[in-house]
Amino acid sequence: MNILYLVHDLSDPAVKRRVDMLRSGGADVRLAGFSRSAWESYKDGVCLGYTKDGAFIQRLIMVLICCIKIGRLYRMTKGVDVLIARNLEMLILARLLTNRFHRHNKNITLVFECLDIHRLLTLDDFKSSILVAVERWLVKSSKLVITSSPAFIKNYFGPIAKHRTPYLLLENKLFYLKGNEYKNVGRKVGTRQNQDENSWTIGWYGVLRCQKSLDLLDELCDRFQGKIKIKLRGRPAYTEFRDFDSQVNNSPHMSFLGEYQYPDDLSELYSTVDFTWAIDFFEEGGNSEWLLPNRIYEGGAFNTVPLYIISTQIAKKLKALSVGVGFDRDNALSDIKGFFVKLDKKGYLILKSYSENIPVDKWVADNNECVKLVSFLDNLKTDQKLSTRHIYEL
Repeated sequence: MNILYLVHDLSDPAVKRRVDMLRSGGADVRLAGFSRSAWESYKDGVCLGYTKDGAFIQRLIMVLICCIKIGRLYRMTKGVDVLIARNLEMLILARLLTNRFHRHNKNITLVFECLDIHRLLTLDDFKSSILVAVERWLVKSSKLVITSSPAFIKNYFGPIAKHRTPYLLLENKLFYLKGNEYKNVGRKVGTRQNQDENSWTIGWYGVLRCQKSLDLLDELCDRFQGKIKIKLRGRPAYTEFRDFDSQVNNSPHMSFLGEYQYPDDLSELYSTVDFTWAIDFFEEGGNSEWLLPNRIYEGGAFNTVPLYIISTQIAKKLKALSVGVGFDRDNALSDIKGFFVKLDKKGYLILKSYSENIPVDKWVADNNECVKLVSFLDNLKTDQKLSTRHIYEL
């Protein structure tokens, strides 16, 4: 099966993961899209231009330019069976391509992959209603919506967007760990060597975009004066912070060591921390309440203890597995302080043992899941039995 994958950011490590999954499942994948980084675009793809975080208008202009020059993309669709559009901006291009296909009496299956719900889609105003209506119109031509959390379907796709498509729930599991990258996955790695009593390290990795989390972590460092250390790695969304670099540099117990290679660096990153920061206030009442982010799967695979906010989809996932520690949203700082005041090594080892006892397949996708994914997509061409608004899982 031939797939054209249109993505909003070629430099996003999750794009590489999805391409690897599709290829491991037996698909021939062609990749095209925009990039947020001129230096770190996925070399396997065709770059359509560069976009910026938070620059909605600029991204829309880039999409419109590509619509005008659609011939370049259309030539890439030769022999393609399935067209996957990752995020709303790419769905605009995908819809234009499929319309051209149909005018030439050719058949192609359109799939919409949506792993985040932008806050502009959930506001109770005229602008939001227009965007939702546009998305609904674009999705009408899709045979399937792929998403990563059931809460997106329950809280947005169903009641707000009112999409009448089947859904495929595809969690953000790790994939394509090889050789030494597997050395800590599923193993009882214990606590860090030479760890001082009552000294703990929290890792906040991935896309960093929550000022409230950074403030909270900063206050924890101030309160515990070296007994809590914070390690930050990944991509800060600088538009969402007051002054990320200054705030981190001014805290002696907080360190930011830049981006990391996915998945190559994961074992090293998570073997140096005790807890995974799985707390996100970025879009309270919306996306941050509903998502199941990459970091809970990464931290889970390497047996760290996740810290989370109760009454979120993350909480439902982790509580069902009996791992991690949850805190009340309105009293997060005081609750977390109280937790660390009482925590000793014995208590931590109990929490750690819960993490170690989770089957690795809860966090890591294997090749069998890849084959099932490609088979599911391949069957969309002929399968007329998929139920509207039904949630399918591999």
